[in-house]
Amino acid sequence: MLGKLIKHDMRSLLRLILPLTLAIIASALLCTLALRLVVSTASTGDGSGYEIMIISSLGAYIFLNAAAVLIYPTVVTILIMYNFYKNLYTDEGYLTFTLPVKRSSILLSKFLTAEFWTFISFVVTSGCVAFAIFFGTATDTLYNTDIMPFIEFILQFVDVTFTAPLIFYIISMVAGSLFQTVIIFLAITIGSIVAKKLKLLAAIGIYYAMDLVTSIVISVIGFIMMIPSFMSDSSALLSSITLQPLVNGIIYVGFAVASYILTNSLMKNKLNLP
Repeated sequence: MLGKLIKHDMRSLLRLILPLTLAIIASALLCTLALRLVVSTASTGDGSGYEIMIISSLGAYIFLNAAAVLIYPTVVTILIMYNFYKNLYTDEGYLTFTLPVKRSSILLSKFLTAEFWTFISFVVTSGCVAFAIFFGTATDTLYNTDIMPFIEFILQFVDVTFTAPLIFYIISMVAGSLFQTVIIFLAITIGSIVAKKLKLLAAIGIYYAMDLVTSIVISVIGFIMMIPSFMSDSSALLSSITLQPLVNGIIYVGFAVASYILTNSLMKNKLNLP
């Protein structure tokens, strides 16, 4: 039954996110073309007023498109969370919770599909930015060949010096993404229980309160970790800085698990549909 729930949730979000994703990809392609025209004009032009006007107009267009691409993951998150609220805590929730399936399965399906689309939004955004840099900054060639030596240097530098910190940072990012999804689910659930009206507004306030508490906890633990290193040599300080993302990731996972369990419990015992 979980597979059917995931299939249904995937289709539901696909209708919301796919048109936006296609629009963002098209926008990125046009932005790349505009960037290439700007680079080509700037490198071969004579600096006339007409060329400056063209570059300025294209620059404004590039800025707007770049902003749209960078905002895209946030919009995807908003759509995911609105779909969660609409499916569970509006009139539609009556139908959802009459299905012959455990509420824990419903929550798990929402969580897995949310993480899938969050990952897709990250891939799309990263791909659009990389595409624009590689192909939009070239002049006489298909792509900017000057970028490749720089990338090779960065990869070599990372491989030699920052392998462990990079892995810890990736762990922290993934754990943070899991935490953000679950804490928003929890905030929406609590907001729908405690507020008779303006449930989404209540959920937003609850989310920021919980996020603030989490940030304070992470900051305090990070400061405590740094205290011994301040009294030692620089290598101890570097070690503390290196381990900090990993510690943050562990904290995020802990909060995510607790939030998930609490959300599941509230859905079972305290649900208050309109």
